[in-house]
Amino acid sequence: MGASESAAPLSVPAGNFSYEHEGDRQFATTLARGLEVLRCFTPVEPMLGNKEISVRTGLPKPTVSRLTYTLTKLGYLRHNMRMGKYQLGSAVLSIGYPLLASMNLRQAARPHMKELADHCKGSVSMGIRDRLNMVYVETSRNGNAVITLPDIGTSVPIAQACIGRAFLAACTPPEREAILNQLKVKDPELHRKYRAQIDKSIEDIRMRGFCVSYGELRR
Repeated sequence: MGASESAAPLSVPAGNFSYEHEGDRQFATTLARGLEVLRCFTPVEPMLGNKEISVRTGLPKPTVSRLTYTLTKLGYLRHNMRMGKYQLGSAVLSIGYPLLASMNLRQAARPHMKELADHCKGSVSMGIRDRLNMVYVETSRNGNAVITLPDIGTSVPIAQACIGRAFLAACTPPEREAILNQLKVKDPELHRKYRAQIDKSIEDIRMRGFCVSYGELRR
């Protein structure tokens, strides 16, 4: 398992829109673009204008304007008239809840996570992979712990967080290399900076059953 890190909710931007599915007739590009718009919003930047969304997605501003208009009409975005910007709407939350509610492993693991948190006098979290990030889906903390508890839904880079490295250690070698190759293509600098630490963490988990990270999420 990975040791918990103390970190404020991080900004994990969507990144430029990918055309890797170009030529796939089954791939609904317009839908994908709309979802990429929603992924731009983070706890650090909860409100964005069309220009900012255009920069983050790499989509033309007129396209972004149509998408934000449609998403607002459907309740997935809210338009702040005073600021002239958008923020996520309640419809986004209604989509995510059924996923959490259907994860029976969360309920099964909860008492064991609390027991471990009490034993370590810290916090214990569970996450799932989303592309090159890990998303927290359950978390537990000892009552005396001063460490910040990550909110459910917080997203952290898979390369920097212990929870991500623990996930990579649990993957089969082909699965792990496929993910790391994606990271190398999407963010060569991040891959170069953290590949050695990732390999060390995987070896630590193999030898000791856990890995540690000291403030790497804040770098």
